[in-house]
Parts: sequence; structure tokens; C-alpha cells
Amino acid sequence: MSRYYRGPVSDHFDGERFFDPNGVPPRSRRDLLRWFVDRNWRGTKAKWPAWAPSPYADHPPERVEGAGFRLSYVGHASWLIQAAGLNMLLDPVWSKRASPFRFVGPKRVNDPGIAFADLPPIDVVLVSHAHYDHLDLATLSRIAAAHRARVLTPLGNDTIMRNADPAIAAEAYDWDERVAIGAGVAVTLLIVEQSLVKPTDLSKVNVSFFTINGIISILVGTLGVIDVAWASRPW
Repeated sequence: MSRYYRGPVSDHFDGERFFDPNGVPPRSRRDLLRWFVDRNWRGTKAKWPAWAPSPYADHPPERVEGAGFRLSYVGHASWLIQAAGLNMLLDPVWSKRASPFRFVGPKRVNDPGIAFADLPPIDVVLVSHAHYDHLDLATLSRIAAAHRARVLTPLGNDTIMRNADPAIAAEAYDWDERVAIGAGVAVTLLIVEQSLVKPTDLSKVNVSFFTINGIISILVGTLGVIDVAWASRPW
């Protein structure tokens, strides 16, 4: 039984693990080992800089009203989306490392595109899945303390958040569920083809794309903003 989510068996949940019924099987651990060896010992790994500062730093407005919208790139999969008077963050990461530890793990080599102190009031946070470069518990705690934002995420990820900090206002939803977030805007969770190697616990929480529909329609996924269109476009 999953320690993160308890719910009825469905076409994509077997009572313990989530899976994509129409996707390809996950890669094997042998595939993961081969990739790791090739990357680290056979010369395919690019040299990573110790520090690569960006000349860009955004200072977003407090709100974007009316029919306009604004997208601000924070880094990796993190974005600030401003539309219909709402401020939304996707997979926010402001920590120094994408890791469960402060002293080891992939380290940031430039500052976020927006300083945390320069964020406008945040209404909603979307977290697509539980990898450390997408679900940053320290950042979510900072957002909870500073903004008291709603956090929408696929099933099971809410348990991880609440176990770390009960102040994180996590709400978990399944694929195809539509969630109103105000100002005529709604977020819908979409199925993701899950073909990556997933360690034991990661298959016990779900992963999702999102669409944001209202004044604009935005498709956002596990790598950030994928597509933007005006409202009424069907996804």
C-alpha cells in the first residue's frame, strides 16, 4: 500500500502505484546504470560550470489585469504566470540544491530569474511531480509563510508536502480533474506518459501536466511552459 495516497483502484492506480495505461513501460534499472556509466565515465557528460551568472533579473508587476498575460522564467521548470489578476507559480525552486540534503546534490549555478523578495503576491502554486528539482519543500514553506498560496498537485504529492510542513496548503487531484482558481480561470490536470525509471516511492505518487484555461490557455508540464494560446482553444 502506498504511504502517500490511499484511494480506489483505477485505470492508472493499482492500489499501490500509479502508471500510464497508454504509455510505454518504465526504463529498467539496467538502462539507468548504462546511462550513468556513459555519462560519467565514457565522456558523454558535459563539464558543468561552478557558476554561470545570468545578466537578467525580472521585477514583475504586482498583477496583470484584463486580457493581457505575462510569463516570467525563473529557472529549469520554474515559471511565474500572471493573468486575469492572478499570480501562479509552476514548480517553484529557490533552494541552492535540488536535493534532500543541503550539503550534497545538484547545485544551482546561477540565481533565480526573480529574487524571492521580488515576487508579487502568489495566489496559486502548481507542482507537477515529486522530483527534487520540481517539488522543493523549503521553497513551498517559504511561499506558505509569505503568501499563504494554494498548492495544486497530483495525488500523493500533498502527503509529502504536509508531512514536511502542515502550513503548505496542498490540494491533490487526479488526471482530468478541473479546479477553479478564481477570476474565471481553471486548472486541469492531464495525463503524462511515464517512461522514466521511477524508484520505489516515486511510483506511489502521481505526475501531471496542467492546462490553465480562462483569459488564456496555457499548457504547462514537467519541463515548464509548453504552449500558450488564447482562451477557448481545446486541449
